[in-house]
Amino acid sequence: MTLLLDPYQLKYHLNLHWLDLNIELPLMILCDEPYNDDGFSGTYIRPMNDRLIINNGKERYPMNRGIILIYPINKEYFYSNIAHEYRHHWQYLNGWKYDGRARQSIMYLKNGDIKKFVEEYYLKSKSELDALMFQHGMYPTKDSQKIIEIINRNE
Repeated sequence: MTLLLDPYQLKYHLNLHWLDLNIELPLMILCDEPYNDDGFSGTYIRPMNDRLIINNGKERYPMNRGIILIYPINKEYFYSNIAHEYRHHWQYLNGWKYDGRARQSIMYLKNGDIKKFVEEYYLKSKSELDALMFQHGMYPTKDSQKIIEIINRNE
């Protein structure tokens, strides 16, 4: 099952007080299954003239405003994932070049080496570190706190 959410309604129904309605907001889609196999629970797709096709071609969404995909794992991470992916949209609109290293660093996470994952994923990516700090500032989780502690030990 997939649920398409209007971000303008999200601001009020989900109490996303920080959501900036002065910028064009991306579509937000909640999915039962991840969009890809990177192990993360959210994805931001920058605006482009194309369509996102999911559920074996059954659903198509325009990508001209960008898309935030959230895979609800549990309630604790729902809001923090929205904040993290929204921050990537904000970065895109403000001219940031995405410098994330998910493909290079995900193997460390899958192997249980969280310290090496943090070093590769957050400390080598200005955009991921910024999204993490925004996310943690809005909706701190046990995981984001643990990641920030590792970052602080590396400074």
